[in-house]
Amino acid sequence: MYSQILKGKIMLELSTDILYYTADEKLFSQYSSDLNLSSEYWNSCYSIPHEKVIKITNPETGKSQVFEWVKTDFSDNEAMGWNYASKQGIKLLIIND
Repeated sequence: MYSQILKGKIMLELSTDILYYTADEKLFSQYSSDLNLSSEYWNSCYSIPHEKVIKITNPETGKSQVFEWVKTDFSDNEAMGWNYASKQGIKLLIIND
């Protein structure tokens, strides 16, 4: 997992083997701490995530999709999760813990 630049945007790369997938919702999800994301940038103070573009790759097939930040979920003005979506209709939720 590392960040790189994609068309001027910081991009985080993740593997499907560290994410949960809910097929009926077409949703990948995981807690930010389980992704070893820096609490400096991934915490309740940030309504806009540090990485606005995330690439997820399946290590078995080598196929990948790019996800872009869509919105942030809040509870009492605290960021609870960051929502992303791919052009293929798959969603990604990074949960603030």
